Amino acid sequence: MKRSPSPKVYDSQDDRSRRPSDETVIREDPVASRIPERDYALNLDGPLFRAQRELLQRLHDAARRQEPILLGPEETALLEGVLNLTDNLADQAADRYGVECMWPTPEWETSLS
Repeated sequence: MKRSPSPKVYDSQDDRSRRPSDETVIREDPVASRIPERDYALNLDGPLFRAQRELLQRLHDAARRQEPILLGPEETALLEGVLNLTDNLADQAADRYGVECMWPTPEWETSLS
């Protein structure tokens, strides 16, 4: 299988919002280049995933500027979808590759059994 190039990290926060050009200096992410490539199965809804990424970018930008952001029911649902996606990836990573990335079971949940 052909290995894809390592993810790129832009040198400034503003560079992330535009496509790389000759003026944009891009460096390889040193952490990502040490992580072995693994395959994961995903079923993505393109427009929904785009909306989730846009929300994450808004949250990131607001946090960087230390500005509060008010989330409504629509944004909350988008975040729940992102959490479900990361849970699915964590399940696959643990089951397929033995990667320890699962959330610990909360104490209140274990006391119910």
